[in-house]
Amino acid sequence: MWDMAHARIIIALFGGTRPMAATRGLSPSTVQGWKRGGYIPARRQGQVLAAARRLGLNLAPADFFDDAGAPAPDAAAHGSRP
Repeated sequence: MWDMAHARIIIALFGGTRPMAATRGLSPSTVQGWKRGGYIPARRQGQVLAAARRLGLNLAPADFFDDAGAPAPDAAAHGSRP
């Protein structure tokens, strides 16, 4: 089962919804949707990782997944992993 805390933790690492949105040039409502949904879409995970690296944040690909390695719901539906 997907742990909905992952998105909240990652967004908090960036300093919240608005700061994370600003790093990616996204609207805060987009990031808020990730937070509400409990996951960051697979197609955005690479961008989030790159932004974290630029900012010196400690974020790894495994941080997007639960302990069993289950991908986010949209990644599972499309058969892709970041």
